Amino acid sequence: MSGWIHVLSTGASALTVAAMCLSLFVLLVRYSAEPFASGIAFGPLIRRLVDGRPLEPESMEDHSTANRQLRRRLRRNEWALHNQVKIVAWVFSVAVVSRLVIFASALVGSWLGGDLTAFFSDFQGHWVRWDCKGYLSLAENWYTPDNQEYLVLLPIYPLLVRFFSPVFLGHTALAATVISNLALVGSGWALYLLVQEKQGQIVAKRAVQLLMFCPISVFFSVPYAESLFLFLTLLSILLARRQQFVAAVCIGILASGTRLAGILTVIPIYLEVLKYERSIHLWPRHKSRCILRLAGYTLMTAMVGLGLGGYLLVNWWSTGELLGFVKVQETVWDQSFGSMANTLRYSIEMLFTNDSMAWELGVWLPQSLSIAAVVTLLTVLCVRMDPGDGLYAWLYLTITLAPTWLLTGPRMILSMYPLYPMLAEATRRKGLYGALLAVFLVLLIMCSYMYAVVGNLL
Repeated sequence: MSGWIHVLSTGASALTVAAMCLSLFVLLVRYSAEPFASGIAFGPLIRRLVDGRPLEPESMEDHSTANRQLRRRLRRNEWALHNQVKIVAWVFSVAVVSRLVIFASALVGSWLGGDLTAFFSDFQGHWVRWDCKGYLSLAENWYTPDNQEYLVLLPIYPLLVRFFSPVFLGHTALAATVISNLALVGSGWALYLLVQEKQGQIVAKRAVQLLMFCPISVFFSVPYAESLFLFLTLLSILLARRQQFVAAVCIGILASGTRLAGILTVIPIYLEVLKYERSIHLWPRHKSRCILRLAGYTLMTAMVGLGLGGYLLVNWWSTGELLGFVKVQETVWDQSFGSMANTLRYSIEMLFTNDSMAWELGVWLPQSLSIAAVVTLLTVLCVRMDPGDGLYAWLYLTITLAPTWLLTGPRMILSMYPLYPMLAEATRRKGLYGALLAVFLVLLIMCSYMYAVVGNLL
């Protein structure tokens, strides 16, 4: 039996490596060519490269003064208040319905288990679990020697909770819950606008619905940084695609101070910078000016790392070492940097060898399936998804799923913003989308029960 499990896990790891290498090649080619041939499909792109033809888009955009004024007017109309209110109201309604499903799942599960009284008497205890306690501890006490194990959590979310806690009469958990849910609505709004621009309104609505009804979206509504990180990332990239690069970088700084993966917002932001520089046609007529502008934009985009730099200074202030969190990961959480393929391998092995069914169903099965599914999705869609989104997703998966003893793989994937446009794109057929949404709804009910009542969803 153990030999069969080893062969299965090793084979799955090898397939993962092969799929990721293939998708990386495609994404790097498309990312490099995107400023010169924006939106061109991978097949025609390769044919042009093989034939040695210039990489020019099918139609050149008119950059005359009159055309720029028209584009600005159209953009203002898109951002008109009444349009944004309608979008936010729709997103809010979808969020409320999905949150009611989560609460009802926990409530009915407690009632069926004869634990309804305990559910209300210890209401906070059912929802504030695992890393929630770490974020709340940082919001109340900051980084102290007594809570060194929470040094691995970045400061922006607890700072925000600490700032707004007086509004809620010092009730930190309530403040954190409200912030998380507001950030979830903001994420839905930004996701809608981001997807609508390239994939249309129908796909945008589907992406938002899949976000809200994602099986473990309970983590978006409890005191975790997941929804805030997702909102900041989406907003940063949305601003970059609207060519508001200074604002995009400022929001990106906050994203990199919320989660380590926030530094990856540099990738899609910089692609938009390159596309913009290419579009204004300074090269080759004004080479020196073009080089100076590009150098300035490159330096500005790199400033996204300031959020991460602030976190490293917190490490130095707290432990005397800039990389103090690495030591905490190793000594307290028994974590070091490995590979996503290795994570999938041991997840599959633990799925068949672990003695606890709760851990098998709550940790190892979701982690194995989610890694395999998202790698497959990225490999299939890498030829036609936005290359900035795709390269971000590739690096995000490679980094966040690499710890040597990861228990929270699905939650890490949850905050990867390209996941939802990819899912919406893969389910353009109405029947396929309906089936996926139905599966998500069933799993959402199960996972909400497992988190709030059983307590084994990490």
